[in-house]
Amino acid sequence: MCSIYTVSTNPSLVGKYFAQEIRGSAQRQSNNVRITEETMVITADEPNTIQYMHFGLVATQSPTFKSEYSTFNAKKENLLSSRLWAPLFLGHMRCLVLADGFTEPQKVKGKTQHYRFTVPGQELITFAGLYAWWYAPYTKDKFGSFAIITVPSNEQVGEVHEKGRMPAILDVNQRDEWLSMQLQPQEYLDLLQTWPDSRMKREEYDPFDKKKLPPPNNLELPF
Repeated sequence: MCSIYTVSTNPSLVGKYFAQEIRGSAQRQSNNVRITEETMVITADEPNTIQYMHFGLVATQSPTFKSEYSTFNAKKENLLSSRLWAPLFLGHMRCLVLADGFTEPQKVKGKTQHYRFTVPGQELITFAGLYAWWYAPYTKDKFGSFAIITVPSNEQVGEVHEKGRMPAILDVNQRDEWLSMQLQPQEYLDLLQTWPDSRMKREEYDPFDKKKLPPPNNLELPF
């Protein structure tokens, strides 16, 4: 499933698509976003603000702000039945996760080759996500975290991903619907579809070789 994705866009590009306020900041060592790292999301309750939250959902009732390994992805098929995901999904705790691609590893003859998947013609893409707030016991400071929703993969991703899953990518005209609070549960589920092969590009990628990566952008700059 999606455990590493990429954000190499700069604030001016984010502003071109969303023209919104940025709240908070984050520094990463590269353009790769890994579990526990902070990055940009837009929540349903504040659709005009870009916020920074941690990748890997921590439930509000968790005793500590520590993500379980299994909470960075949520399956579409479980959104109405899971004790963790259903309250968030039905409680309008939906978000857009800002990205420009995602990566998946494939093991071949004992070696691992990573691939990066992008959408040609879209410099910035959005994954459907769910988020939660966790409150510190004594200070009551709140910390946000999120999970990316996954759907059955298309052929390109399925050739790499052994479990046949991929992030639910929302098209440009679906973003406002996902963040709205007027639709019925099934209508939200209907937005979560497998992205077509014809609109996706796959290339070899090394998320651990910093020499091959562009330098990380200073994403906290205002615009």
